[in-house]
Amino acid sequence: MERGTSRTLVTDEAGAYNVPGLPPGTYRVRAELTGFKSIERPNVVLEIGKELKVDFTLEPGAVSETVTVTDEVPMVETANAVLGGTLQPGTIADLPLNGRNFMNLLQLRPGVTIYPGGGAWTQTTNGLRPEHNVYILDGITAMEPLGGQSTINSVSLAGDAASLLAIDTIQEFTTQQNPKAEFGWKPGSVTSVALKSGTNLWHGTGNFFGRNDATDARNPFLAGDQKQQINLKEFGATLGGPIKQDKAFFFFAYEGQRYKVGNPAVFTYPSLDPNALPIAGTTTSLVRACNTLRTAGTPLSPTSLRISGLDANCNRTSGYSIFDLPSVFERAKDPNGAVGANVSGSLNTEYSVDGGLAKVDLHFGDKNTVNGKYYVGTHRGLVVNNQTITQPYWRPSDNAWVHFSGAQWDYARSSSLVNTFRFGYNRFYQWFETSDCPGSGNGQPDYGIPFGYGTSKPICGFTNITLSNFTGSIGCCSSFPKYYGP
Repeated sequence: MERGTSRTLVTDEAGAYNVPGLPPGTYRVRAELTGFKSIERPNVVLEIGKELKVDFTLEPGAVSETVTVTDEVPMVETANAVLGGTLQPGTIADLPLNGRNFMNLLQLRPGVTIYPGGGAWTQTTNGLRPEHNVYILDGITAMEPLGGQSTINSVSLAGDAASLLAIDTIQEFTTQQNPKAEFGWKPGSVTSVALKSGTNLWHGTGNFFGRNDATDARNPFLAGDQKQQINLKEFGATLGGPIKQDKAFFFFAYEGQRYKVGNPAVFTYPSLDPNALPIAGTTTSLVRACNTLRTAGTPLSPTSLRISGLDANCNRTSGYSIFDLPSVFERAKDPNGAVGANVSGSLNTEYSVDGGLAKVDLHFGDKNTVNGKYYVGTHRGLVVNNQTITQPYWRPSDNAWVHFSGAQWDYARSSSLVNTFRFGYNRFYQWFETSDCPGSGNGQPDYGIPFGYGTSKPICGFTNITLSNFTGSIGCCSSFPKYYGP
């Protein structure tokens, strides 16, 4: 009804009819036969992946007379034995949803659960592994082969999702716990998402959501007046309408996220104060340890002295030191008033997430309909993936791109035969790298020393070093870089 299109059918001798290949939406069904009154049922809602049985009883009379049936189509599914359910537009829009990620609504269906804490690879159906689920977007499979996850609202190293499909673009979605054989790719549930389309009426939405830590209490485990930072922003818009009435329609959408979330941490890290007291018999003063080695006649590495910010006599220089901590960390004072090795603070995980969708629907008469859609999503950020990171430029960088495109042509050859042709392409690519390479722009210093393995990505950045008897570490991370996807 929204797009003004129609399909004419002829029943068989028994009065039975079948209308395959209809997109989800609201329809008006009308039946006519010479010698009988016309009868119609308006506002018949067809949900994604569902089958409806709409019966009519014709009364004798003139065709020009119309009987309108206003009772609703029965909600009980009688056409098949599939277990599952559909979340309709009103439900999706009205439910409170932190992050506006529709994946978090799937747990409202029986058998679908999300592990406590959420995050990547935490959604399961009927106790199966997370990668055993199937995701379909507008009839096209949207899964990446490496991890078996959805390419739309895909998993991320941290945060909610590596890509974000605006929830205002979703007409509805359904989850089937025991799907038909045509979906027999995996043993888990099948989630089918139907996208909105343009109609004869102009329509659109706009949104902005924000949250910060202004009214949050101070974290009791952080020293002094330190506070865990939280700054979340989400914004987006959709617009749809006619290109040509009853013939061509468009729909555009965009959704973005910007967030900074603190990660409170408590660790030990060598101090540059010569009077710092030992912890459990371990010397915590870097200056004292240096003097001990120098007195014993142990040669001191010029490179180690330089990056530690000490000269040959173990005195603090005015230059850079890897043991100088940023302002987000605070060292506790030892009983003697010295700046000690016990540190507390909160480094931020910072992400920028963007996603855009374009869709076009074309109707060439009553027999041919074509639609095409393209989605692109990206996220970029620095992530605190462990509690031992001591510098903001040693947070690994996390980047991802998602490309999804598809086209569908429906040809209603006759009242009982419909041909559907679909083409789809989707790609998810994610990479994790060190963030202190030269030119990265993340506040990294010029270390002034050659690492011996390169100065350009991916083989660059400070070497990862674990300090014995200290929980804070030096350098970005081990086992990086990592590349995920084709």
